[in-house]
Amino acid sequence: MKISFVPKNDIPVDPVNRMRCYNVIKGLTNLGCKAAIYKGERDYNILVVLSLEFDKWLPIARENKRNGRLTIFDLSDNEFERAANITMSKIIGIRKYILYPKELYIRWQFYKKRKVFDKGLYAFSREADLITVSSKSIYDSVVPINPNCCVIPDAIDLDIYKGGKLHQDKDEIYIVWVGMPNNVIFLQQLNSVFCRLQREFNLKVRIITSSLVNTLFPSLEKKLKFKFEFIEWDLSTINERLMEADIGISPLEGALWKSANKIAVYWAVGLPVVVSPSPEYERVVTQGENGYIARSAGDWYKFLKELIMNSRLRSELGLKGRDYTEMNFSIQNVAKCWLRLFEGLKRGTN
Repeated sequence: MKISFVPKNDIPVDPVNRMRCYNVIKGLTNLGCKAAIYKGERDYNILVVLSLEFDKWLPIARENKRNGRLTIFDLSDNEFERAANITMSKIIGIRKYILYPKELYIRWQFYKKRKVFDKGLYAFSREADLITVSSKSIYDSVVPINPNCCVIPDAIDLDIYKGGKLHQDKDEIYIVWVGMPNNVIFLQQLNSVFCRLQREFNLKVRIITSSLVNTLFPSLEKKLKFKFEFIEWDLSTINERLMEADIGISPLEGALWKSANKIAVYWAVGLPVVVSPSPEYERVVTQGENGYIARSAGDWYKFLKELIMNSRLRSELGLKGRDYTEMNFSIQNVAKCWLRLFEGLKRGTN
């Protein structure tokens, strides 16, 4: 059995490509499965498509069906939730408030592109033999469109995130946030919490993301009222940067489709976590056992303060988190999930 993967884009270090493509190929290869990046061949048994270029892959999916090959659509973000953020009625409704005709034109062009994208999204989702997703919330959106759907977690490379963090009592505490630059804005909800904690403790906040954040949010220092340090994300140094931290955080706001890979990365190096309530976070975090779910500003303050003051608690939660990541997010165990899935599909076609 040969499996070919189509990455989401041509950026190898893109989180989706790493955790749902390259890491999976690495794990499957270690299990003796023939798995590789798609390079135009047609001798595969199963094609796993992460790309959203539906006009390119929809004809190939139909060709696969005619020739007894299978197509899996792997969806890492809830594109169905994002659908119809801009509708024609919304554009018409706000046109009197738009001062510049060019802005109305830009919105109209975006609306047309979104309509084309959504048409391809639904068509490809129906054509795929199976859709794999990274979270239960995406699953709930997909099932009405294609009932052949299952959740497979992201694969974390524990050769990169090595763990072994030793938490000690110390004067200076580092809280870290790692993520895509467009999600940095979620940190705004912690403005008052961090300002209060920084008055009470020698607390440093590190933001690790792409330098594109400066383009997306040129006035980030004005939006984030607390003191923070920016570090550019680099795969070769990310483990070292995380090991310097003491607590990992993940505030969310309305991003219910997010997978738990950010938490898994924190756990992989042995960091305790404090996170916002979201379906996937609540699925993996057991309150007070391997982390904390903060449902209010008061919760954020209370949980962070408790972890700042208690190195033993940081160690206990970090170790339990590391155990959870090894069991549920390691390349080896995630690859086994994919292999069982492929074998089941193969039996179903015989």
